[in-house]
Amino acid sequence: MHDRTTRTFYHQKLARSKRKSPSHTHKFLAVQIDSIRFLDSFQFLTSTLDKLVSTMARDNTDKFVHTKRHFGSNNPNIVQKGVYPYEYVTGPEILTDTCLRPRDKFYSELNEEGMSEEDYDRALETWQRYDCKTMKDYHDLYLTLDVTDVFENFLEMALREYKLDPAHS
Repeated sequence: MHDRTTRTFYHQKLARSKRKSPSHTHKFLAVQIDSIRFLDSFQFLTSTLDKLVSTMARDNTDKFVHTKRHFGSNNPNIVQKGVYPYEYVTGPEILTDTCLRPRDKFYSELNEEGMSEEDYDRALETWQRYDCKTMKDYHDLYLTLDVTDVFENFLEMALREYKLDPAHS
């Protein structure tokens, strides 16, 4: 089984190849590389993960069951979409860095924008609060926050409203 770090590098490999591909109107629900299958959550969900997290947090933070159980409930940052320097993390050697990189390393080529000071301050606070020693610590923390609860909320809604389980083919 591949760990989260390997999945991230597959994602980056896919993103780089996608950027070089010509534009088209085809929509893919999943892409498989070797034995790893990537589901495009944006094709299933109604919005971006960032907006879904914000909506869930605004409506009812009680829905963040797994996140709160794992990280506690006294930190408002746990119910916000995390920030990550995708373009900076180009290989496993970067994960040995012992500090959070400067704000300019969080520039997103995909969105063509940098990170706000507020988001960078939140990333620094997260690094410190959860005692990250390396970028791998921050990387694993980033992958753990919010996604599970948002997707589980979506699954519950799909089962309740449509009697469908999108997690299974």
